[in-house]
Amino acid sequence: MAINPADGKVYIHGANTGGGIYAINPRAITAAKLLTTVTGANAASSSQNTFRTLSPTFNFSTASSYTPNTLPTRSVYYQLNTKSGTWIKANGSSTFSATLSNIPRGQHVLYAFAVDGLEGGASAGSFVNSSVSPVVGSVATFVFTVVDLLPQVISFAPSASVVLGTSPLVLTAAGGGSSSPVVFATSSVSTICAVSGNTVTFNGIGNCNLIANQAGSGDFAAAVPVSATIAVLGRVPSLSFGAVLLSLRLDESTAGLVRSTSDGLVTYSSSDATICVISSACASTICPNFSDRLYSITPKGVGKCVVTARQEARLEYAATQVSIEIAITKGRQAISGFAPLTNPAAGTPPLILSAIGGGSQNPVTFTTTSPATVCTITGSALTAIGAGACSVVANQAGNANYDAATPVTVILTVLAAPDTTPDPFSFISQSNLPLNTQIVSNTVTVAGIDAGVQLSISITGTAGANAGYSIGCTGTFISVNSVIINGQRVCLRITTSANSGDTSIATLVVGSIVSRFDAVTADSAPQNRYRLYIPSTGGHLFTTDKNEYDVLAPQVGTYVAEGIDHKIFTRSVTKNGQVATPYYRLYIKTVRQHFWTSDQFEYNALRTQTDLFIDEGIDGYIFLAAGVTGSVPLYRLVLNNTAIHHWTIDKNEFDFLINSKQWSGEGVPTNPPGVTGYVMPK
Repeated sequence: MAINPADGKVYIHGANTGGGIYAINPRAITAAKLLTTVTGANAASSSQNTFRTLSPTFNFSTASSYTPNTLPTRSVYYQLNTKSGTWIKANGSSTFSATLSNIPRGQHVLYAFAVDGLEGGASAGSFVNSSVSPVVGSVATFVFTVVDLLPQVISFAPSASVVLGTSPLVLTAAGGGSSSPVVFATSSVSTICAVSGNTVTFNGIGNCNLIANQAGSGDFAAAVPVSATIAVLGRVPSLSFGAVLLSLRLDESTAGLVRSTSDGLVTYSSSDATICVISSACASTICPNFSDRLYSITPKGVGKCVVTARQEARLEYAATQVSIEIAITKGRQAISGFAPLTNPAAGTPPLILSAIGGGSQNPVTFTTTSPATVCTITGSALTAIGAGACSVVANQAGNANYDAATPVTVILTVLAAPDTTPDPFSFISQSNLPLNTQIVSNTVTVAGIDAGVQLSISITGTAGANAGYSIGCTGTFISVNSVIINGQRVCLRITTSANSGDTSIATLVVGSIVSRFDAVTADSAPQNRYRLYIPSTGGHLFTTDKNEYDVLAPQVGTYVAEGIDHKIFTRSVTKNGQVATPYYRLYIKTVRQHFWTSDQFEYNALRTQTDLFIDEGIDGYIFLAAGVTGSVPLYRLVLNNTAIHHWTIDKNEFDFLINSKQWSGEGVPTNPPGVTGYVMPK
């Protein structure tokens, strides 16, 4: 059936009409007597004509002013924004409603009317103007507007952080005006947190991300979800330094145990390493016992420092730290190594004092309170002056970091000066000794001293080789200084001279006593020097060779034997401190005579003239100067304007020849005229 309110006709389709459509004219008198009223079932509370939903619901109520014969079969039809389309039958039989969907926001018109069908028993297929045709009511017009839903805002601000182990938290939030509750959820894994209803449970360290939602209802739209994060922090361990000294001297240190309910690694630091440092055996590895950690605090300077123990996060425990302030005051110094000291004797070498001081590095100084007649101190040297008590005080000054050390006093007893002058002793000189031979003196005993006395030896002459002294005369001889004590024996050893009649001297000094040991070699006996006259040349030949003399003497006419003229030494000797000089002999080819000289330069100049001279070497040894006991002058003369020379010890002969004006003297310039040297008389 379809009704067209525009023409007031009801159109039906029925089988008895052959499938055709028929229009039935309702009774016009009933249109005004059947009314329809429209109300908004879910309209906004402010007006029945305003909706905040895109699916508004309408209620239709009908009223009739006529009295039908029987209870009418009533229907309500509606159409939106037009009356020319297909009418839609509302829900219900006695009360009627309809819900629209997806209605755009804006103003709309709803048309509705009621129909009483087949009143009076008319059946389908009745024709127009039938007395039993349906009653069609008048069309009701309902203007309404669809507007936006009211917004909802959630106010959700839980705690920013909680500590793991905190009891489950009841979440609260203020929502919008709808009747929908605020519901909660989490996007975090369950090992961190879980939400059940409005309760969140914390299961592990991390960020618990929460979401609050509120659905829309009635005039209210769904609220925008609100997110919040609760940081689930580790438990704060009970970290502490335990019992510790908060004030230390610079020379002290302290140790203790850091205690914690966590087993996280603990490291240490100081705010000023020039004041104090803190260290621990557990600073780089986890300690075997996680609750106790040994640490030590070492002062470095005077002042205040803050030491901090830091523990890293581990498992359910958070990182934490604890600090304490340590006051470092001046350190104490102590002097050590100062006693005992040796009691010195007056007059002995200074006693060098020493002691070990404290940490200030200032030197330990020494003073005495005793009279200067007993002892004096200069620097670290103590000089014992006289017998008595010598009070020695050691001090060490303080500085910015250390107090002065407590003075240390030591009382020394200065002993009376020892007797270091031995009783006189002497060594017996030895003479007529062989040449170049080691000689040991007689043994003497040092007596009369009550302290060690320095002993030294000095050597004069050629006795230095292997020379020395022996304490105890054990056979070991030394020449360096040493100390001898009362009752010890000592003997000397020297080497005799390589020259005859020479003296080697060793002088031993013991304290203030000086004793000399002389070792004299045997004299070398001078040898006879023979003289022969050579008539053919008028010259003379001198020789110490007895065999030569004995061979030449019998040659009558060639040589005239004149016997022993004087004596000379056949090797170098030392007499009265004078060393004998070589006396050289050369043969002069041109005059067939011999020539003697003690002048080495003259000798060397002549012997190289081999065409004139024959070198015959050293004839003997003479002394160049006077002073040798028993010696006599040897004169040398030259025949004027010739190479002929003459030697004599006879002063009268010398004078006679000089006075003849034919001879001239050729002596050593430092000697008397004509004296070429000194020899021993026959």
